[in-house]
Amino acid sequence: LYLDHIIGAGAMMAGLLVNAGVGLLILFRLNHDRAQNLKIIGTLYGLGVFWGIIIEFAGIVF
Repeated sequence: LYLDHIIGAGAMMAGLLVNAGVGLLILFRLNHDRAQNLKIIGTLYGLGVFWGIIIEFAGIVF
């Protein structure tokens, strides 16, 4: 999507930084503390959004 100019660099990096996918499945499988898992996911989401906005407004392209 990034290479076809459908999404920008900020959205691409936000998605990569959130680390959605298999990593979260492993987290829930190995760590049974749901409160801690939600804190980790919230932190990942917050950091992904923050850096995605910074990259988008800074005009960084890859």
